[in-house]
Amino acid sequence: MGGFYMKMSNVKTSTVSKSAYNSRTKEYDETQGRTFNYSAHEDHVYHNVTLPEGCPEEWKQAEKLWNANEKFETEQNTTRHGKQFIIAIPQELTQEQTEKAINEFQEYFAKMGYASQADQHEPESRRSADEVEKNRHVHVLTTARKITNGEFEQFKEKKVYANDVDQNGKPVYNPEAPDGQKVPKYDPEKLNQWEQEHGRKFDFKTDKEEIDKVQKIGARNRREWERVRVADNPLDRRETVEAARAEWARICNSYLAEDQKIDHRSYERQGSDKVAQVHEGVGSHKEQDDRKEYNEKVKQLNKELDRAKQEAEERIKEKGEQSHDHRQGETISGDHSRSDGVGGRT
Repeated sequence: MGGFYMKMSNVKTSTVSKSAYNSRTKEYDETQGRTFNYSAHEDHVYHNVTLPEGCPEEWKQAEKLWNANEKFETEQNTTRHGKQFIIAIPQELTQEQTEKAINEFQEYFAKMGYASQADQHEPESRRSADEVEKNRHVHVLTTARKITNGEFEQFKEKKVYANDVDQNGKPVYNPEAPDGQKVPKYDPEKLNQWEQEHGRKFDFKTDKEEIDKVQKIGARNRREWERVRVADNPLDRRETVEAARAEWARICNSYLAEDQKIDHRSYERQGSDKVAQVHEGVGSHKEQDDRKEYNEKVKQLNKELDRAKQEAEERIKEKGEQSHDHRQGETISGDHSRSDGVGGRT
């Protein structure tokens, strides 16, 4: 089984800039009045733009697509203008298979209504080719919102628990906040008393153990938490990201041999006792060497676990066969005695 790596992140800066960086080209951001040039990089292998139905044909040019996206998102005053997936490409895939897999993954998003740009990178490595350290990967940049007949859709809103506060202390929803974090509604009197006793402002993140002393209690003696309205973006949902991970694995596995197939689930979710490797990625040679050294140790450990498991299974099988032979021997012996008895009576 091959390794699996996929990381999704929000694009909070210009998607035109991100497009230029991923495609290693020069692009002009009309909204910012600024040119981004990354054409000096030489690790680019493949580029493709895929659009949902009804989009202007000119959007097949990445620069035009992302300028249209930037114009809309800037007018909406949003902080996230796109989404990016960075995905490791299985080394066993040929270049032709890789391009087909990338295009299929983009079509998956297009059917949901998202435009995307894919760029394959294959950084040169100072290591030998037999070490397979080229770090093949693809950047898939998608619009943050769906597009219908060439029009960017408005987000619906939903109410969620606030999990952070802004610089003014106002409750907000932060998608990057720790899981389970919530902002309590404060009882003014309790809060004032607590802050006077401690001589400082209450911080719900660092004073978690003290929340019950300042929190407002509502009907039926229930704690109250702040709720805020946020844009309901399907790409923010965990189930959407999980489905995308599963789809990439499915697409790749359609080209891979049985012993090369990848699994988007963690070893824990697979019910395996193996240890996961880290993504070596880019960085300084020292950082890459440290990750490589760690992964080599993990590979060796997993081999030893496989070997121990195989030996244990063989022993169990061997004992089972011995037990079966022993039981058969008892049966045969019993039959002989009965036969002798019958013969004796005859």
